Amino acid sequence: MIRLRPRHPDQVRSAEWHERGVTLPEVMSEVGRIHAQLARPEAGDDALPHPRNCCLNLVSIADDEEEARLAERVGHLLASHHPLRQLLVELEPSHEVDRLDAWLHAEAHQAPDGMPVQFERIRLKVTGAGTKHIDSLVAPLLVPEVPTCLWWLGNPPVSDEAFLRLLELSDLLAVDSATFERPFLVTLELAGLAEAVGRRVPVTDFHWARLQPWRELVAQFFQPQERRDFLRGMNAVGIDYAGEGRGNRVAAALLVGWLATALEWKLQRAAAGGGGAVAALYRGPRGHSVEVHLRSVSAEKLAEGELAAVRVDAAAGGRACALAIERSAANLERVEVRIDIGERETLTERLPLDTPAPAELLVEMLNGMRDPVYMRSLAAAADLLKAFR
Repeated sequence: MIRLRPRHPDQVRSAEWHERGVTLPEVMSEVGRIHAQLARPEAGDDALPHPRNCCLNLVSIADDEEEARLAERVGHLLASHHPLRQLLVELEPSHEVDRLDAWLHAEAHQAPDGMPVQFERIRLKVTGAGTKHIDSLVAPLLVPEVPTCLWWLGNPPVSDEAFLRLLELSDLLAVDSATFERPFLVTLELAGLAEAVGRRVPVTDFHWARLQPWRELVAQFFQPQERRDFLRGMNAVGIDYAGEGRGNRVAAALLVGWLATALEWKLQRAAAGGGGAVAALYRGPRGHSVEVHLRSVSAEKLAEGELAAVRVDAAAGGRACALAIERSAANLERVEVRIDIGERETLTERLPLDTPAPAELLVEMLNGMRDPVYMRSLAAAADLLKAFR
């Protein structure tokens, strides 16, 4: 797992600028001035200023101050290993005031080879009519010839014209379905968007990245050669999640979508019951039935939508097996894994459930810009969510 560490403050030179009620040309002029201010000292009197080091445009769109501060922290930590320009845009729709406020922050870190590793953050607070034309603010500030990641921190307005124009400028769309105000409906909209533009602009989800430890634990169970036949003999899956609302089933549905697409299951029917419980029936490629049960559980220390347990039953070659992965009640960052295979003694092991920080998740998503496994899992999850809504 990638661990990002901030740079030592003694190795960094920085410059800042802030002004309220500015124009875009004024912002662009200050960006150029600050870049020249940091680049000139790195070169000697007889050398040209060093060029900017930048391997990524990170466009972060926030709806409020809290989201903006999160984006600032993640961008700054990410830049310690990935020289980047972050365009952080905070939207504040208003019918009374049209204004653009700007904060610029740039850092140059002296690397061993003498070339500075640079981080630039351009933070804009857009009030009023400008929120409908954020693409016209973002486009002139992008560093050319490097990938652009659009990170929408709140609900992505997938049908909004300004959002779609901004998407045209991007090479990756990153969202976090765990923070959607209407996770059920927005996830369905996101699946439709991914189907429409996924070949051109891949979509990725922080919530999907957080499921990686669960997926790895399930996959590791079937890794030994003597257990491979159980994959095609899987006949029941149970997933417990926190929270009763239908939107809290998104992570569980993504995990089911991952299994369904990997094992070629076809959804037959699904039904929702009381108390957040739902059931679905899939048919495997060999015609056998697979029952899926999603269940809401009470878990005070878990955020709504987080997984609490995953259970898998399978049979093959006259043998039956059961895998159970459950969060420890004493420590939610650990799970208890129980394995039953035939007449063998039950195996029990306690393992850490490593949950990476947002910056680490973003690095993982950037390293795999196009994740076809997620795209297929999202489509299958959307089919399941629609079936029992």
